[in-house]
Amino acid sequence: MSASSQYYAYLSSIREIATILGQKFCRSKGEECTQQALSLSTATYLDIDYDTISRALVINAGWPSAPSEKGWSETVSRKGSDATIEIGVLIHEPNPDPEDIQFGGFLAVLGQDTSPSKPLHPLYPKLFSF
Repeated sequence: MSASSQYYAYLSSIREIATILGQKFCRSKGEECTQQALSLSTATYLDIDYDTISRALVINAGWPSAPSEKGWSETVSRKGSDATIEIGVLIHEPNPDPEDIQFGGFLAVLGQDTSPSKPLHPLYPKLFSF
């Protein structure tokens, strides 16, 4: 993805952007798509990327805790043979640069990886900064 244009803004609530995403992208996709878009409104962060080459909108959202005492439960499906699904278990890591957000943890690509990514160092798991 090209990093030629970036925009960052603090939003006091993600609900408005989640509603707009649901209205713009879920018109012909049905109620399930709209509900998934609205579920983004409870996230604590939202990262949206657009790849101009593949014309793909990539949305990453994060929640600090599970929605119920039963934990997370999600049905995930791929749309297309070239689509991938990554599962990440991440935790916020301290970062000396206040403009960057840094997470450490493990990633796995469903259907490709036989186990989560190995830590770079036993005390420091993989780091992701953005």
